[in-house]
Amino acid sequence: MGALLNRTVACDVYGTLIDTQAVPTRLTALVGEKAPAVSAVWRQKQLEYSFRRGLMGDYCDFSACTRQALLFACRQQQVEISDAGVTQAMQAYAELEPFSEICLVSSNAFDILGAAHAGLRTAWLRRDPQAILDPWDIEPDILAEDCSDLSSQLAPAR
Repeated sequence: MGALLNRTVACDVYGTLIDTQAVPTRLTALVGEKAPAVSAVWRQKQLEYSFRRGLMGDYCDFSACTRQALLFACRQQQVEISDAGVTQAMQAYAELEPFSEICLVSSNAFDILGAAHAGLRTAWLRRDPQAILDPWDIEPDILAEDCSDLSSQLAPAR
């Protein structure tokens, strides 16, 4: 198992990199005291719909699955929600904050610039020693030559 970890690391987004706990709070203004229940069913159905559609070969954009899941959750919890409310609730998922411990790792300079601009820590895995960053006064927090170098630089942060 350990050998696999040395080759590739991939991360889930919702709940792992992005804090989904803000959703129930945002829903309170739209659905009142049922916000925690609506949020729980919404997240469950969001994943379920995505998995089901994948298994059926009936691809649907994740935002469409998210919208359908919200409508289901509201119906199940017997909550009325307007079209404007649906739009506001959907925006809650678009504006989730990343967790403070995140460090984006990329070999693409443009990813480093974007992540740093969004306030994330960054680690540039500079595969090409000739590659340079755009002169935007942004530097990566970590500059690594390869995954071993990256690992050794990340280790003190554990």
